[in-house]
Amino acid sequence: MRDGRRRVFIKITKSFILIVTMRPEFFDVFGIFTFLFVGGVGAWSLVRKKPLPRWIAVLLMLIGIAGLAIDGTMVVLFVLA
Repeated sequence: MRDGRRRVFIKITKSFILIVTMRPEFFDVFGIFTFLFVGGVGAWSLVRKKPLPRWIAVLLMLIGIAGLAIDGTMVVLFVLA
């Protein structure tokens, strides 16, 4: 059982080192998908008239669009360049 714990600890440590050594711009790619989801939920709620209050759906749409614009710009400028 001790060997299993040691392997898990080593894998977690390697993952942490990999994450720490990556440039912050790399993680903007994940932000793009997150903001697409948030904006999609807002748009879906507005189009389908589902039980979210209208102001929350509009707020989700605005957050999704703004975040997508910012993260998309960062990815284009720093990751794809």
